[in-house]
Amino acid sequence: MKIVELNTELEPLFWEHVNRDLPHYYFFAHDWRNFRSETEILLALGDGGSIEGMMLTYDNKIVQLRGTPESGRVLLEGLELDHVELQAPKYHKQYVRRGTSRRGAKN
Repeated sequence: MKIVELNTELEPLFWEHVNRDLPHYYFFAHDWRNFRSETEILLALGDGGSIEGMMLTYDNKIVQLRGTPESGRVLLEGLELDHVELQAPKYHKQYVRRGTSRRGAKN
């Protein structure tokens, strides 16, 4: 799995993925469209170049995580913010707890 930052070259792939389930990716679409300067989106790409997961960081404090459990684990390994508000599906809970424990935060 390869982690890459969303850029103009990858944007068509991003929009194709997001538009398949817009309610699930609402903040990804909204923040990328309206607050691009405050938004970073990382894509977890599988072997065939498809999107396996995404992590949005808005204003260096609000994080949205979506994707497969494995992509969530890999994306969270690279998260280096001291204070975050993290929103993710329940199946990412084990990786969220592991990551916050490493950083000394309370679970």
